[in-house]
Amino acid sequence: DGLCAVPYIELLATSLEEVNFSLTQVLLSSCYAGFGFGSIEKDAQEIRKLLQYLRTIGKSQFILLGHST
Repeated sequence: DGLCAVPYIELLATSLEEVNFSLTQVLLSSCYAGFGFGSIEKDAQEIRKLLQYLRTIGKSQFILLGHST
């Protein structure tokens, strides 16, 4: 799966905005053509890098939501 893979993304983004949260979608290297060529460890490393970046732009609270295929 990749960006906007579920039908509720737009509603979720709007709802989060109402409570002063923002939605960020991460495109892991294991998405799309990378499916089957990555690892959980690499996915975790990429998510960790995203969280580090979000901290540099002033974000401090995170909710992770996702699924594995």
